[in-house]
Amino acid sequence: MWLVVLGWLVYACVPALPVAAPPETAATLTATPLPAGRPATPTATLAPQPTAASIPQDDCRLEGGRVEPFSQPSAVIGKPLRGYLYLPPCFEPNSEQTFPLVVLLHGQSADAGQWLGLGLAETADRLIAERVIPPLVIALPYEEYSLRNPYESGYDLALLEEFLPWLVGEYPAVCREVACRALGGLSRGGGWALMIGLTRPGRFAAIGGHSAPPFYGMESRLTIGLKENSAESFPAVYLDVGEKDRYYRAIEEFHNRLAELGVPHEWRVNPGAHDEDYWRSQVENYLRWYGSILPGMIE
Repeated sequence: MWLVVLGWLVYACVPALPVAAPPETAATLTATPLPAGRPATPTATLAPQPTAASIPQDDCRLEGGRVEPFSQPSAVIGKPLRGYLYLPPCFEPNSEQTFPLVVLLHGQSADAGQWLGLGLAETADRLIAERVIPPLVIALPYEEYSLRNPYESGYDLALLEEFLPWLVGEYPAVCREVACRALGGLSRGGGWALMIGLTRPGRFAAIGGHSAPPFYGMESRLTIGLKENSAESFPAVYLDVGEKDRYYRAIEEFHNRLAELGVPHEWRVNPGAHDEDYWRSQVENYLRWYGSILPGMIE
């Protein structure tokens, strides 16, 4: 059944975006409610929160976050790992208060600015101001060699062994604990998140595979991982796909395999295809889910 996904790496998931700077404007977000489904575990729900208008005007969460480019030396990939950081309202690099971290990976043939073009920063600003999610630091690293075999590219090692230690060294207010770290991605980026999160339990509290056909060989690696770690030790997992996604069958089969292996996860099928219109419609749902898993300042 995994032959369905053999050819996915050779296709470009989305058009390339410029790397030099984040887009100056973002498309308007239309949030699509999560439909009724059959999640393997109960879906976390958030209590009603006050709107931004009801929050005292001196609350720093009303100020909005900022986006900064980064460039981090990487011996693994042989050149600097570049990308963007969304630093939320109230964030100070050396503050005693720590902030949860979400690492979001782009799709194949896109770049680190893809999530910004989908309205990520504006949506995060709004949800933080309304106290729906805690202030999150969001890292958007760039996979420059996105056509390489994922088992040989070293991108996962660059993220885990170089980028994360560098990030907390440069920004001590970024939480270092597993309980306040999440990893997710779109398409190939989601494949990376699933491979890293499910074959290396204990590195992230939450994993998001958004329109993400798993990499070839993931099933056997997952089976081996389950022999060494109990399903209860695995991170929270969120899988979603558009009902017209060209990789729908492969993604659904992976969902079914997780269920067979007893790995708890959320499973969502929504209107849409394998494109940026679908991902743009889901950005708010993704942030709400990550925010419901990771601890942080709400009140």
